[in-house]
Amino acid sequence: MKQVLAVIFSLTVAIAAAAQQPATQNAPIFATNAQWVQGIGIGYWPTPGSGLTLNVAAGTANCAGTRVAYAGGTLTMTASATNYVYLDGTSSCVLAQNTTGYPSTNAIFIATVVTSGSAITGITDDRTMFFIGNGASSGANTALSNLSSVAINTNLLCASAGSCNLGSSSIPFGTGYFGSGVQTGLGSGVAGYWAPAQGTAPTLSSFTHSVVHYAPTSVPTKFGMVDPTADFTGALWYTDSGHIMTPGAMTAANVVGLWASGSCSGLLKSDGTCISTVHALSFQAGTPGGSALSTGVLGYFTVPIGCAITGWDIEVDAGTATVKTLKVASGTSIPTLGSNSISTSGVSISTGTVIQSTTLTDFTTTTVTANDIVGADMITTSGVGYINFQLVLGCSQ
Repeated sequence: MKQVLAVIFSLTVAIAAAAQQPATQNAPIFATNAQWVQGIGIGYWPTPGSGLTLNVAAGTANCAGTRVAYAGGTLTMTASATNYVYLDGTSSCVLAQNTTGYPSTNAIFIATVVTSGSAITGITDDRTMFFIGNGASSGANTALSNLSSVAINTNLLCASAGSCNLGSSSIPFGTGYFGSGVQTGLGSGVAGYWAPAQGTAPTLSSFTHSVVHYAPTSVPTKFGMVDPTADFTGALWYTDSGHIMTPGAMTAANVVGLWASGSCSGLLKSDGTCISTVHALSFQAGTPGGSALSTGVLGYFTVPIGCAITGWDIEVDAGTATVKTLKVASGTSIPTLGSNSISTSGVSISTGTVIQSTTLTDFTTTTVTANDIVGADMITTSGVGYINFQLVLGCSQ
């Protein structure tokens, strides 16, 4: 009886031993093995191939919310190095490898592979179904180092005014692109910069020592400096429109701009009008106390800049005289009294020896274009031995 029991016991132990699955990393993969991990197959099993070739089995991954399937394949390892094999979350979780170490973000670890000069000598299987804050997740890490093509849809605000910066003195930002403008230091005594969208003039508060830059829709031809005595001081601007911006404290009385070219190539006020510089064309004939003059042309001038007639003067040594003004556009002919007069009856001196006037009703036009030829013709005279007829011009420079 004891012998029968001993035989039964021996058979039981042998059957139990034969039924137990041996634990080994080298066991082949079968579909039924998934039952031992509760129905989940991790995939991407790394095994050595020939030489420096790493075989990687088929697998699937959740790559930032997208299911990625890998059909299985090979990856060549770097010789005589420790290779880190992972799924690259920055490139749709493709299989990748480096010799510097696993990326701190956007990576799903597969294996650490050690190689000699010609073969794989060791594989550490780093696969796991569990991770926190690593791999190809869609969330940002606390260092914000895994952000790519981020669209910001809210304001970036500091905890308190002036408590945080964009960049630093040692690591500044590169080129900045701003659609509607940049303002700094609102208030008195603080520098500021404003750069509105191209072709859009800004509306500004009162700055001091501020810079204003207006990007026109075409190549800018003018720029200027604001009067430093105004509230809006030390400001630099340019525009191609003929009118500069007019923020709060800027008025025609306190804003002066220097224009480089265009219709106003001199000084400009903030209302868009030129601050004219005064020039005079002087047409003289005769000698004081000399013989009486006859009627005729007193002379011609080519005016090199755009101007406007703002007044006229006549000085004589004695007698009376009437003068007409002539004007013709740039060309090869001087103006004539018969064809090019811009006077109705002419301006006269009838009493005294000097008359200075800003009355321009006798002129049919007061505009003088750059390079116009202007002349004066004394059409009547009596007892005049010397005459000086002056046209007063307000010019843009």
